[in-house]
Amino acid sequence: MNQSFSGKAAQADQTDYLFSVLCIICVLDLLTLPLLVIASVFWIKKKELPFLGGGFSTKLNLKKLAQILLLAVSGSAIGLVGQQCCQQLVRWTGLANPIATDAGFGKELLVAAVTGFVMELAFRRCLYNEWSRYGILPAVLGSGLLTMMLSSVPEWPGALLLGLCAAMIYQVTGCLVMTAVFHISFLTAPLLAVYSADTAAALSAPAILLLLAVGIAGCWLSLKLSPNWKNTCQTIAVQQKNSRKHPYVFRVSYNFFLVVLLIFQTMPLWVGRML
Repeated sequence: MNQSFSGKAAQADQTDYLFSVLCIICVLDLLTLPLLVIASVFWIKKKELPFLGGGFSTKLNLKKLAQILLLAVSGSAIGLVGQQCCQQLVRWTGLANPIATDAGFGKELLVAAVTGFVMELAFRRCLYNEWSRYGILPAVLGSGLLTMMLSSVPEWPGALLLGLCAAMIYQVTGCLVMTAVFHISFLTAPLLAVYSADTAAALSAPAILLLLAVGIAGCWLSLKLSPNWKNTCQTIAVQQKNSRKHPYVFRVSYNFFLVVLLIFQTMPLWVGRML
């Protein structure tokens, strides 16, 4: 992946358009997944990018299989942490539980798999790939905050962890499949818990912290197995020592959409109290 800073206005303009389109599609929630696919494929074709990322390879070895397994475990653990936080916030705020569903396990599992892949295609393969040109850490933080703001309030803790981890996974591996495995595991683990016998059971604080530790450790170990791990750490260190202002996509458009998303997502909280 290209790690050099880029301050070209044209590049910033194009990235800004992509960011705006993806945010508007998600906020409208109208045929979200098909439209995200169309916008992402258009961007990939326009930029002549590898569809599954520059780090994708069909060659399998024990190290890559270990990476995939660790990412699946990590995503599942962080997904369960997000579910527990979501349940607690639902109790505190009185908002509807976004995880609760009666659509059937098979259908929900299929939706989770498709959603995980499409969201990673749009927000990591396309958008994060462009943001990383302006610095790795700002791009990772921006991706995490955006993932959080595109989710309902009870999902915020889990979505923030998802966005941060997925961005770092894509940065190190450059592979859409790796981030999709993490995201799909994140979504399917809570589904398995919801459809299990102990649906209403809440985990203790130590159990949640243990799951969080397992999730973070699993993600870290999987990244250390990547040949690009040391290079990424060195690049971050160099960029932090030679930091420069990022293009306005991070200072105007990004801030504007974050404020809009914040108002949109918290509307049920303050509108409900006003009525």
